[in-house]
Amino acid sequence: MTEQNIYIDADIFWHATAFDKRKCEEKLGEKNLHTIAGSCANSEITAIVPQVIVGECLVNAFNKEIDIEEVIRFFEILNPNLESPSKEIFLKAHEFMQNDYDLTGNDTLFISHALCNPLTSVIVSTEGTFRTSQPILEAIRNHPRRPKVRSTFRKV
Repeated sequence: MTEQNIYIDADIFWHATAFDKRKCEEKLGEKNLHTIAGSCANSEITAIVPQVIVGECLVNAFNKEIDIEEVIRFFEILNPNLESPSKEIFLKAHEFMQNDYDLTGNDTLFISHALCNPLTSVIVSTEGTFRTSQPILEAIRNHPRRPKVRSTFRKV
């Protein structure tokens, strides 16, 4: 098996750690993160959480939407690489925003992290614009691994 990276969006942590469980789908949250963690036990699969996602989790915790202790617990289970944005990632995010005005800064930074990494195989997110934005779809088609955007992770 070749080295693979899995990028995890903030919404997955939200579904796993939200205080109001009525708004959550269990398969998108806790079960999803445990499945990813099980796959990462294979040394060739790495979970990556861009720092912008850590920031979103902190804002959600400050707004009392999610339990930050639970987010930390999942970080300990997943042991993800916490990736800082590079100039290339900022430029890619800017390009996406210039070509699709419906995209937000956080979303473009997240997807740019994933698409600037040639080892990305799966992007785990419930964000619908990643499946409909033409500039993003084109970037996925041109990516060396053509990563799959999924709301639930399936074992690799």
